[in-house]
Amino acid sequence: MFAPEPPHQKPRLYSKETVQKILRIAFLYHQQMKISDIAVLADEDIGERIREYGIELENYTSYILLLLSATLNVDEQRFVNLFDDLCRAIGFEKCITEIAYPLLTRIHMPQVDNNAWEYFVRRIIQNKLAVKTEALRLVQNTQPAVLIFTPDNERHELPLLLVYYLFKKYGWNTIYLGSNITTDILRQLQTAVPVAYIYVPITTHFDGVLIDDYMERLCRIFPNRNIIASGAATQYMQRHLVPVTILPTDDAIYRFIRHNPYLGNT
Repeated sequence: MFAPEPPHQKPRLYSKETVQKILRIAFLYHQQMKISDIAVLADEDIGERIREYGIELENYTSYILLLLSATLNVDEQRFVNLFDDLCRAIGFEKCITEIAYPLLTRIHMPQVDNNAWEYFVRRIIQNKLAVKTEALRLVQNTQPAVLIFTPDNERHELPLLLVYYLFKKYGWNTIYLGSNITTDILRQLQTAVPVAYIYVPITTHFDGVLIDDYMERLCRIFPNRNIIASGAATQYMQRHLVPVTILPTDDAIYRFIRHNPYLGNT
């Protein structure tokens, strides 16, 4: 961990060129090249060395750094080309969970309300997920549906889109409402469709509402339904609600979705 700077000291500001050079050096370092060997290379030699590397399945950090470099330049073509290469090499789902999510973690700045680079990456990844999901076949709606959404004031749609993609891939009859859905909207759908499961990923805290209170509200709106929740905020639940199942890890989410009780998938 880096020690915090003294309060009186201004934060350092680096030029885009300096950041790019740091990223290129970091890339070569993650390819097991010694710092002493990198240090003697001219800038053009560093660029040439990087171009010599193809996709290596074992070292995702290197490619996260290259995507970060494209993000800082807001270079969409370069970002998309590299991301597509990675998808072909390691698979789409792994590219989302092990490349895109760590990349977003690196560029996320809680102290900044509107992070342009985060918007840039989220838009590209969300578009990729939407295209992949649209290409999946529709499930006949004869089986009970799973209703997926995020609560009101929860606007992180990327985890929701990934879950939607996985539900469709594994043959669930899925109703996607989107993010920031109020309980009034949910009440309107209470008897409109034969819903068997309610799936709600929650990654942020509620403003002035305990997550336990919100989950109890869902239980009242959808009585005798299976309510599934995931996301960082679920760790703060303290009450045990019988119809509610918490999926605490990515593996738990995958296991649940892969086992479609109506198709017998495992």
